[in-house]
Amino acid sequence: MINLKKQAWRTGALCLAGVVALSVTGVSVYAKTSEKKETEVKEQIRDAVDDIWKSEDTSAASIDETVYVILNADGTQQKIYVSDWLKNQGEKDSYTQSNPDKDAPISLKVTYTLDGKEISPSDLNGQSGHVVIRYDYTNELYETREIAGKEEKIYVPFAVMTGMILDNDNFSNIKVSSGKVINDGSHSVVTGIVFPGLGTNLDMEEDFDDYLEIEADATDFTMNESYCIATNSVFSRLDFSNVDDLDDLTEAMDDLEDATNKLLDGTSDLYDGVTELYDKSGDLQDGVKELSDGSNDLRDGAYKVADGTVTLRGGVGSLRSGIGTLQEGTKTLLAGTQSLQSGTNDLKNGLGQLTAQNDSLNGAAGQVFDTLLKTAASQLTAAGLTLPEELTISNYATILNALYQQMEPLSDADVALGYALQQAGLTIEKYQGMIQASQSVSSGDAALQANLKTIQDKATSLSQAAGSIAALKASLDGYNQFYTGLQTYTAGVASASAGASKLADGSAQVVAGASQLKDGADKLADGSKELYDGADTLVEGARDLASGSGKLANGVNELSDGSDKLIDGISQLKDGSKELKDGMIEYNDEAISKLTDMDTDELQEVIDRMKATSSVSENYNSFTGDNNGMDSSVKFIYKINAVK
Repeated sequence: MINLKKQAWRTGALCLAGVVALSVTGVSVYAKTSEKKETEVKEQIRDAVDDIWKSEDTSAASIDETVYVILNADGTQQKIYVSDWLKNQGEKDSYTQSNPDKDAPISLKVTYTLDGKEISPSDLNGQSGHVVIRYDYTNELYETREIAGKEEKIYVPFAVMTGMILDNDNFSNIKVSSGKVINDGSHSVVTGIVFPGLGTNLDMEEDFDDYLEIEADATDFTMNESYCIATNSVFSRLDFSNVDDLDDLTEAMDDLEDATNKLLDGTSDLYDGVTELYDKSGDLQDGVKELSDGSNDLRDGAYKVADGTVTLRGGVGSLRSGIGTLQEGTKTLLAGTQSLQSGTNDLKNGLGQLTAQNDSLNGAAGQVFDTLLKTAASQLTAAGLTLPEELTISNYATILNALYQQMEPLSDADVALGYALQQAGLTIEKYQGMIQASQSVSSGDAALQANLKTIQDKATSLSQAAGSIAALKASLDGYNQFYTGLQTYTAGVASASAGASKLADGSAQVVAGASQLKDGADKLADGSKELYDGADTLVEGARDLASGSGKLANGVNELSDGSDKLIDGISQLKDGSKELKDGMIEYNDEAISKLTDMDTDELQEVIDRMKATSSVSENYNSFTGDNNGMDSSVKFIYKINAVK
């Protein structure tokens, strides 16, 4: 069984090829002249597109309507205006412009993602990473037609070509989902084609995307304006009125393919011509600018040379005077550096003597520290405290802190008394009994009184032990700070002594340098005469001026050569456009008009859908509707603002 959708897809694919050829022309011209005034850009787009889609019937007046849609970088509509070209047969053509208060039939949404995350156009500017730019197209224009016994929406079949030029310094590894990337070495031209709504018309949504994706690796992202051209003209010119036989349809498919190949060849020639036109027009602009700049520089330079001769002579006289002052200064500098050398030697010797006493000072301070530690140990032992090891400079703080933690609870008088009774082998009850006994017996019982006093003195000593330990540690810490400071001081003296030695060596180098500076000043004085004689070099400046005028002449020659190349590029553009137009005529007359009816119901539905699509397209020929019954055509040019 015949694959009906494949047959229909072949027709759609060939239509697509034709529209791609059309759109490359307009987008290339428009995008590559984005720095020109907007009016010039519109004229070039209109001329390029109209050369291809010129009506075959020029015997009657007609209206060519171009709708310009200006969009923000995210695709939201900013403004819209219409340019109508009234072609009056035998009379002068006329142009009108209007600003209708309505939306374009195809709405556009542009989304940007950076490394997989959506990002606004303003935030994307200057970023680096993997970028995906997605254009979603929504066709809002349709008619209701009966297809296979039911009512369906048949959309006006627009072919939408999107194009942009990306700088290869900012973009690499560029891919486009449905289109082509052409790299000229410094820039990449990206074009893509979609048919919003056509998949619904033909019941082939899986074969026609309503979006275009461009992905690339970006460095310091910046993007100039991108452009879309939307036209339904190719579908309006499809002729299904004489479709009779499947064999004729198959044969027509082959003819369509041959015509498409010619169109593709023409498109390639057209692109090459436009590229050369763009490049050489840039050379022309640069040459004109160089000519202007050169003439101005020549004039200004002549005046500056005349004034400069007077200024130079006065400057040389001032220079000579200054060199004399410099010579005197170098003599004074040399004497000063010699005095500096003497002083640094004295400093070196004095610090050397101090350094020699470092070991003696550090040794004596260490002996004093050891004596203080031994005295502290004796005091602690006499107080009944046991040290775990001998006190040293490195461990005294740890040992005394431990003793303090051990004795700090005994600071409480009751706790200290209990601890003293425990050491004496007495209970609190027995101690209280002894107190009562001492109060009832005669004052002559000295033994009892002595025992009580011993216990009370012990308790008092225990309650004061923690404070004594803290005071002892504070005293040792104070000396330790002095001891550490002394070591730092002696180390500093040693370091300063080493530095003084280097300073003494450096001062000797300074003296040598000052001597060289003086010798140089003497030579500079001799050279000032040569500088004065150099004023004669101004004569050579006049020769350079003559050479500059020669460069100006060369610039004019380059301008002439660039103009010739520009003409050649325009000629190639014209030839490519003609070849493309002839291919489109053959595409229509020799192929599509031979489509015939097919026998099966399913194939009939495909043909009905194609006919409905062509009919709806043919009905839509004006955006404003102001064609006054004349033949008319309409195309839409979308400008999406830059991301900068």
